[in-house]
Amino acid sequence: MTNKSINSVSIKKDNEIQRDCFFLKQLGIDYISLYLETPLNLSVISNLPCEMKMAYRDKELFHEDPMIRNKKHGLFMMKRDIKEESFSNKIKSIFSIHNIYARSSSIGATKISYVLGCRTSDYPQYCNLSDRSIINFSKFLVKKYRHDISQDLCEIKMSPINLVGDHFINRLFSDEQIEKPNYGELACLSLAKEGLDMIEISILTEYKINTVKSNLKNARIKLHARKTIDAVMTALSMGWIS
Repeated sequence: MTNKSINSVSIKKDNEIQRDCFFLKQLGIDYISLYLETPLNLSVISNLPCEMKMAYRDKELFHEDPMIRNKKHGLFMMKRDIKEESFSNKIKSIFSIHNIYARSSSIGATKISYVLGCRTSDYPQYCNLSDRSIINFSKFLVKKYRHDISQDLCEIKMSPINLVGDHFINRLFSDEQIEKPNYGELACLSLAKEGLDMIEISILTEYKINTVKSNLKNARIKLHARKTIDAVMTALSMGWIS
């Protein structure tokens, strides 16, 4: 993979990207890094401060970045993967940034991923992230900067992102949107996080056992989780339980 263009557009368009990403502050998000990855190349659009982008490139952190060359689809970076957790801790120590969660999707051979972050000092304060709003914003960034990126990456120039355009971009992430569980479902998830079984949750919440079972099942469905622990980790990362 070539690395000469990883941050070239992001640095060149820094002021414009910063203005675009001011919208994120309303959602409690400080930073977004959007990765456009082809079989041979990579470009990143980010509103990280310019000096951080240059440090990322100069320190060659792309060699360790779990966002790159992974086989993930949908939500990830949820504190369940050793490599992801190790890199998140490194980013936290170098830049004082807390990675919240990541998401990926593909258009042909081009993979589109983004990771959200906030200043470590702000992390306990963020909550109620809107998954749909973040997805729509990421599509806006792809549409706006695809032609700038294609000047550096010929593969992007010949990909569906440019050849077919908005039709494909609008389909990004469409199969993986999550829904915020309701109060009862989150209450049961929060207690499950503490290791309580359904009987104990039933006693504390005064819900019937079947209601607890239904709440946990609904939470898994809404959060696209196979197991309750996965639903718990997603809800934690989204700031919906603590």
